[in-house]
Amino acid sequence: METQSKKILIIEDDKDLAHFLEEVLKKERYSVFVAHDGKEGLAKALAESPDLIFLDVQMPKMNGIAFLRELRKDKKGVAIPVIALSNIDDATTVSELMVGNVKNFFVKTNLSLPDVIVKVKEILGN
Repeated sequence: METQSKKILIIEDDKDLAHFLEEVLKKERYSVFVAHDGKEGLAKALAESPDLIFLDVQMPKMNGIAFLRELRKDKKGVAIPVIALSNIDDATTVSELMVGNVKNFFVKTNLSLPDVIVKVKEILGN
């Protein structure tokens, strides 16, 4: 099955949400790994070259906007699709994410698992 080879990195400092997303995505047969801050996430992203990244915008050590800037500087990170997660829904944050070529933005308080799965499959082409 194609999804078995697809790797997804979740960068989220809320351990409960990270675990929840991890379990949901593993049930869909994705290979999932997790980082709990931006620096750890950047190291894993560059080492693992995931097919998709879930990125929390507000995190310790390196926020999501700084993460995106660093990720996009690296030739491995230029094309990795990113789905942003945040409870901040202001226009400035959203526009900064779009500059970082984010494919989708979910507000955590409105997070719908069916929507997440549909978006993942749409981005990964399955």
